Amino acid sequence: MFFEAEGLAADSHVPELGCTVGEELLRVHRCYAPAVLPLLVDLDVRGMAHITGGGLPDNVVRLLPRDTRAIVERGSWQVQPIFELIQKLGQVPDEDMYHTFNMGIGFVLAAPEAAAEEAAKRLSASGETVYRIGHIAEGERGVDIL
Repeated sequence: MFFEAEGLAADSHVPELGCTVGEELLRVHRCYAPAVLPLLVDLDVRGMAHITGGGLPDNVVRLLPRDTRAIVERGSWQVQPIFELIQKLGQVPDEDMYHTFNMGIGFVLAAPEAAAEEAAKRLSASGETVYRIGHIAEGERGVDIL
């Protein structure tokens, strides 16, 4: 439907993407282990989630203890152009986009403030892009994307 509605093919160059649709959709999966594993040695990391199918809500909820909610703040990171294009061309509601795609967040770490600051410094120093996308609060277990 996505391709037919816009007359796109896998080899269609899309300026917003800077490449063809096929090249964008076939980007190699990132392995986060080399960047994340060293943090586990001496930082108080309380949870981790690889954001795959199920998007942010269905993956982040897995790292939450009972009676806590993750509050994810939209706009705290740059959404990749492919997701904006899918949403625009497919007329996909925000909620569906966040439940289906990672929206540019591939991995989430949860840690107390001091450990989060140190983790962000180390990850940035190793060349990773780091965003503080929210916090954990008391409440019914779940994820709010605000």
